[in-house]
Amino acid sequence: MAAVSGGVILATTFAGCRISDNLNGFKSASVRLIDERGWLPDKSMGTKVNKCGRSDWGVMTRPDRYHWRIWALNGASRESTLRLSVSTVRQAY
Repeated sequence: MAAVSGGVILATTFAGCRISDNLNGFKSASVRLIDERGWLPDKSMGTKVNKCGRSDWGVMTRPDRYHWRIWALNGASRESTLRLSVSTVRQAY
């Protein structure tokens, strides 16, 4: 965990990315970070375009209660036939 004044630095890293059933292959995955706020509604902390590498989210106020969601593949958020396969996912705090 990388601590900084007032929070922790959060990063997500993908390796070995593929998209099945797509002639163009993998280009990018849009990843949305969600802050789970207990009784309050979840809050989006933003979306990063990951090209099978590292996405830095910056400083978070705490090291827990976050999750991320794949929001789009190759720029298409409504393409239901695409399936992402990632050989390694690393979440660093």
